[in-house]
Amino acid sequence: MVSKGIDIFNKYKILIKNFGYLTIIKAFNLILPLVIFPYLLQVLGATNYGFVVFAESIVAYFVIFIGFGFALSATKEASIHRDNPKKLNEIVSNVYTIKGILFFISVICVFCFSNLFFEQKEYQILLLITMHLALYEFLFPFWFFQGIEKMKYITYLDLINRSFFVVLILAFIKSPDDFILVPTLQSIGSIISIILSFYILYKKENIRFVMPSISSLTQYTKESLLYFTSTISIQIFTNSNRFLIGSFIGVSSLAYYDIVEKIIKILSVPTTIFRTVLIPYVNKTKDKKIVRTVTKIMTLSSVLIIIGVWLFANQVIYFLTKEHNLKTIYYLKLYSVIILFYNLSNYYLVVSINAFGYQKLFMKMMLSSVVLYSFLILIIFFNNLFFVDYFILTLIIVELFIVCATYYISYKKKLL
Repeated sequence: MVSKGIDIFNKYKILIKNFGYLTIIKAFNLILPLVIFPYLLQVLGATNYGFVVFAESIVAYFVIFIGFGFALSATKEASIHRDNPKKLNEIVSNVYTIKGILFFISVICVFCFSNLFFEQKEYQILLLITMHLALYEFLFPFWFFQGIEKMKYITYLDLINRSFFVVLILAFIKSPDDFILVPTLQSIGSIISIILSFYILYKKENIRFVMPSISSLTQYTKESLLYFTSTISIQIFTNSNRFLIGSFIGVSSLAYYDIVEKIIKILSVPTTIFRTVLIPYVNKTKDKKIVRTVTKIMTLSSVLIIIGVWLFANQVIYFLTKEHNLKTIYYLKLYSVIILFYNLSNYYLVVSINAFGYQKLFMKMMLSSVVLYSFLILIIFFNNLFFVDYFILTLIIVELFIVCATYYISYKKKLL
């Protein structure tokens, strides 16, 4: 029995270690929102905090554009060729070159957008500074460390980044007028993490930049295009809710919606950890059994989490906002249902379907979900149903559609 346990440990040793490192990150990320975001909401006020979130929702589109699906495609390539230094140099060089071009285009677009749509100079500056999120997407090699399954680097650098953010926010954000400082202070930790990650790439992993050819850039762009199409499809209906609420309902409502969304993200931490660890592992091993096992565990845990949310939503919202806001409590209970659908689809969709070469099916499914989301949003617009709960219901319906489609594909392709 003991020897069997040792064998299992040795088989999944890297997986267990990476899970441990990511658990440290996510545990810290559980604590961070409980300290920082309620503090920002109370000090800045709902309106100014809402503007910070609104700027992030705009920049999020450019983060997706710069990412260009490399979080999946480049991770897969790095995991397959982790023992080939020459190939890794090629992958890193091509990915950075493509991302650099996309970042340059994004900066120009944001500069034009801020001048066209924001009359007040302070909001223009807020949006431009928030572009540090796009810079982080461009330069931080999360995909590389994930691909070679060295999550310890991500753990250390993420802790440094977020620790700086917490300390600086608590030290310098003291009044509603300090809202522009939020992305400024956040960028300091990001830049430090980027510099350290480059040191690791060069000194520890011996990565060297090689000038990519036009043909190789074209090849890597084409290979990532399917992933990009799928990724942007997912983000359109997850990020667009924030943008639409901020634009048509108001930034104050967006502030409370953002708190609810962050709570749901915190409760989805186990999913994020398992998915991040499993992607490179399943890409390399094609192990269906572990995907099935993890999916069962996550399904059961999702149900328990939803029950917990419904029982303690009132206490959670009061703890974070210091208000007994009945609407926000209702939004949290409603939004919590999505955790189950998200977990049910995530493993077969992102981990398994991609790992076993069904990227085109993945893309078609996600494009179909965008069509459905767009149709539901049109219903909201034509019927003037500008209420936060309708936008939450839209997400729930779309995620349910993805679950059904994922199950069907998994059954047909014998991934279940």
